[in-house]
Amino acid sequence: MSLACIAPNPDIAGIGVRVSIYAQNLLAFIPSILFLADNDIDPIELESMGAISTSILVTACALLISAFIQAATFGLSVYHALIVLNLSWINNMNAVVYCLLAVESEGAPIGALDFLREVFRMDIRGLIDSGAAAVIGLATLHLSAMGALGLWVWSKVDEFGDQPQCTPYTLYVLFGRSFSATDKPLRIGSLVLYSITAFPLVNLFFFFFLGWAFSAISSFVVFLYDQVDDYLNLPPNIGTSLFNISERMQYYSMLAFSLIAQVLFIADTELMIRRSADLVQEGESQWTFGQTLAMLLLVLPLVDVVKETWEWVEFEVSFRKKQQEKKEAKDKEPEATAEVTHVTQGTEDATSANQSHLGARNGENDTFSSDVGKVLERWEERCIGEEEWVDVMRSLRRRRAKVEAGGNTEQGKDIEASGEVLDNGTPV
Repeated sequence: MSLACIAPNPDIAGIGVRVSIYAQNLLAFIPSILFLADNDIDPIELESMGAISTSILVTACALLISAFIQAATFGLSVYHALIVLNLSWINNMNAVVYCLLAVESEGAPIGALDFLREVFRMDIRGLIDSGAAAVIGLATLHLSAMGALGLWVWSKVDEFGDQPQCTPYTLYVLFGRSFSATDKPLRIGSLVLYSITAFPLVNLFFFFFLGWAFSAISSFVVFLYDQVDDYLNLPPNIGTSLFNISERMQYYSMLAFSLIAQVLFIADTELMIRRSADLVQEGESQWTFGQTLAMLLLVLPLVDVVKETWEWVEFEVSFRKKQQEKKEAKDKEPEATAEVTHVTQGTEDATSANQSHLGARNGENDTFSSDVGKVLERWEERCIGEEEWVDVMRSLRRRRAKVEAGGNTEQGKDIEASGEVLDNGTPV
């Protein structure tokens, strides 16, 4: 038997398909990182992340459907099936981050055990109205389809596909180490893993648990940080951000977990292809219609990423410029006016509360009013309607809850007063 026994399949393992999947998934991290730069995800940013995740998941589902059809008709080698599974894992990562953020934004905590206890108390209607439910459903469907393909391959790995004689020579690379596709421990571990991912919703919770476990490291860092603060008797830093350090670390940990997982799968996939080069017949690198189509499909998510990044940068520059102009104008005001403004801050009058959150606050609350004003101004630029304004109120309510959870109840009351005014008298 010739060493090169695997028939080429450039529509699955071709460089065009791989580059397309790698690029759109890695590029999707750019908006996520930018959106987390201000330590919070507002409804518009979450909607943008959902649109990017949807485009990736649609392409990912098309890849899995093609693999199922080819395996059931013309045949699919174990080697190419393993590549499809690796690419599917890569396609999952951005959607998992989005699902975590979407669920947390509706009131469910990030922690795994807390999530399990609180999941049935989430604002499901809010998820549906925001469009998050559709993305979460698509992500769950994709994970289940990937799990089904994984179970099919690994349960019959010795006889799967139209080239079973090549399976004993097929390599699978995991963390840089090569294993035979017939390796028994690898087969058992894969069956357990894909059994979990095959069950809807359970598969998402599995990723939630992994993200929570990864954030345990950051939680330990936060614990050390708190201990140092207590030892040095440092004053609490609750006025500098709506997020406390623990929440910020959890968000960044989720993002880091997804990015690291993607890089590992990309590296292992490329190593598997390189180490199996002698096993695949000539023609794998041939540029086909499927590869050309994959590269063309990259244009849409690329445009989305560039658009969202540009809008974010443009808004941030404009907002900071306005804040600077307000600050300079405030510095030029006479001292008497500043005293009147200070007195106005303490009143419970709704109009004064509204003005304070549109930029009339000074002193230690500048960061806080800037953060709330940023959300309001971003939504105002969108010319939102009545239904969308409900999302603004929901965002303010979440912000108030997070501030109060951090111990700064005075700022939480300020957000509540602002919400009452902006909602035309209806409390949030």
